[in-house]
Amino acid sequence: MDDYALACFYKYHFDSHGQSPNAACPTVRDEALLACMKALGLATQASVIRSPHLAAGARGFYVAGINHTNAALSSSCTASLDSTLLAVIMLSYFENTTGTDSRSLTAWSQHVSGCAALIQLRGKEQMQRGEGRLLFAMAAGNMLSDCARAHARVPAFVAELMEATRELPQYASDPVWVILHSWMQVVDFYSDMTDGRVGDAPAVVERALLIDQELSSAFDNASTHWAFETLPAPRQYSDETGAPSYVHWYGNAFAGQQWTALRNGRIILHSVIGDTIQKAARLALLAPIYNTQLQASAKLVRDLQMDILATAPQYLGAAKPLSSQTSSGKTTVTRDHDHRTGADLRFR
Repeated sequence: MDDYALACFYKYHFDSHGQSPNAACPTVRDEALLACMKALGLATQASVIRSPHLAAGARGFYVAGINHTNAALSSSCTASLDSTLLAVIMLSYFENTTGTDSRSLTAWSQHVSGCAALIQLRGKEQMQRGEGRLLFAMAAGNMLSDCARAHARVPAFVAELMEATRELPQYASDPVWVILHSWMQVVDFYSDMTDGRVGDAPAVVERALLIDQELSSAFDNASTHWAFETLPAPRQYSDETGAPSYVHWYGNAFAGQQWTALRNGRIILHSVIGDTIQKAARLALLAPIYNTQLQASAKLVRDLQMDILATAPQYLGAAKPLSSQTSSGKTTVTRDHDHRTGADLRFR
């Protein structure tokens, strides 16, 4: 079971950047990290093939992972290690994969809080190393989701660490950091709007569109590593009510996660735009031109929802369809799923 669990982890969660997976898989000796890898790999496989037996095995590795991770956290020598933070991140991913109720949500949130504490403990030094920055990005993504759930602003220490990446030469061409920075703005905007700190309806729409402009351009200068294929949906999938007639096929799991993060952020922004315009229109507060934006935002939300659904077959074990049309970020989201920018809106 141990080897099988690891094989599942490498199948679903390890990005070999186009190399042979067998040659690229590293040897892991950290007990906490190894147990968490097995738990996440087996849980993912259990979800794909709907196996209660594998789910039970994954839960056993999960408990072992928690015990080993707690032991690592209790020592000042190991608490700040990369492997310890990665183990906690994987524990949160496990709850993402298996969670179906409020208990799982609570456990996920606790793991995210653990990630936040470790990020703060590790300080600015982690941003000087490529591995440290990547782990920060993975942990921060979870933290931003938790903040959005609680309608809370981004913690100050996260924003401060994030600023350290803005001066890196690779920032402009790396979608991970563009999406992460945009998501920080989404979270703060959503919190401010909930608490009434944004202003009137025009201010809400303008701020949302400015954030969306940055978020939607995340893949404009990205390498082909982030590209995906648009394929005809398998019959058993396309027959489902409400499912798109196409699927998206990614070269690696991380690329799919980043595209989903981008789409989720844009859905939030354009849902807010739509709700704001509808409420303001009833009060005759907005110019008629906003009806155009209302329709554009509604269509964009539907399109992005379909794109998220189109990622599901690959991660549910469907076979890759034969015919394909290669697509990049420029043609799939930024261009095809267009929107009106703030510059197009003028009050009369």
